[in-house]
Amino acid sequence: MRSPLCCVRRLFVAAVLILSTAASAAEPSAEAVWAELQPLLKYELPDAYSSWTRRQRLEWGERRLLRLREQGEAFLAAHPTDPRRWSVAWAMINQSPAFFTSYGANIESDFNDAVRDSAAATAWKARLAALERELRAAPDLPTDVREALDVRDVQKANAPLFAAASKNETVDWDGAIQRVLDLVAKYPESEATFGAVRGLMYSYEMAHVPADSLGQWRRFAASPHAKVAESAREKVTALSAISGTVELAFTALDGREVATQKLRGKVVLINFWATWCGPCMAEKPNVKRVYSAYHERGFEIIGVSCDIAPENASRGSARIARTASQVLEFCRENEMPWPQHYEGRRHNDGGNTLAARFAVTGIPANFLLDQSGRVVAMNLRGDRLEAEVKRLLGL
Repeated sequence: MRSPLCCVRRLFVAAVLILSTAASAAEPSAEAVWAELQPLLKYELPDAYSSWTRRQRLEWGERRLLRLREQGEAFLAAHPTDPRRWSVAWAMINQSPAFFTSYGANIESDFNDAVRDSAAATAWKARLAALERELRAAPDLPTDVREALDVRDVQKANAPLFAAASKNETVDWDGAIQRVLDLVAKYPESEATFGAVRGLMYSYEMAHVPADSLGQWRRFAASPHAKVAESAREKVTALSAISGTVELAFTALDGREVATQKLRGKVVLINFWATWCGPCMAEKPNVKRVYSAYHERGFEIIGVSCDIAPENASRGSARIARTASQVLEFCRENEMPWPQHYEGRRHNDGGNTLAARFAVTGIPANFLLDQSGRVVAMNLRGDRLEAEVKRLLGL
């Protein structure tokens, strides 16, 4: 016959097991929490996003980022040994809320009267800095997070060079290019490293004559990264083809017949742009200013629209699609009197023949032709465009 004490012990153990089982059932599993995090980690936009006002987009974005912070912290606390915690941490580091307390009355046009909780923002910044230190030291860092970290480090190292180049300061371009060459060799199938190459070389082209750019692109043509190598070969072909006089002829949107051969003796800018391109719109006032100042002295512009025709647009690009007549009307409304080429294809969709011919991988992109029709500079923006135009015109 069992003693009363033994029975009490058995009852106690049974109670503990029941409570433990109940607690486990109430606690979401790592898989369940991970699944809930996916829309936040992937930055999935709602279908109605394109029709929202700026305020609505900001409010939705802020709510999403605050949820990411809350759910991300909960995942890190509840699953401190799960390797996926670093993917969550990386998303948190790169997607931080702004801590708005008020968007202000003028939010549709600017942030001048928006109010943020500066104390909360400062505290969160410190938290993310500590989290990144942990992430860098983690022995179980997932490969994709390590790759993203390496890409960001290279881009941060190169960023000051781009700013220096825009001011005509001395830049260690060899060092910057070698960092990116090493990066693509380390991650030969990465889309992010491909983007790093394009970003670097866009800035390099802005600061160098085409012959120099041709030499650097040849280095990338031997890359183990198949996409980088293919893009580099296209650039080499394009830059080799335009090393002589550029022959270009087409009927513009407004019916004008355009031929570069008839523009010999003038300085010509071939400008690739699109109405949906934010950087293009930011540069537009400068292009208009230079045109207005030097057109009568022998400066011409040929526009190449990379806008998408509605029939060529995907679901994601339908909201930015523009017909030929819409692009022409945009040019008239924005006082852009120079002729425009239009095929209804983006520069990187494979159907824009001029973009393919010039190997344009990003816009705005431009090619400045001297009076003989040769490309002497590429991707000039801001004051550098005016300075080069003036130099060529002898002003």
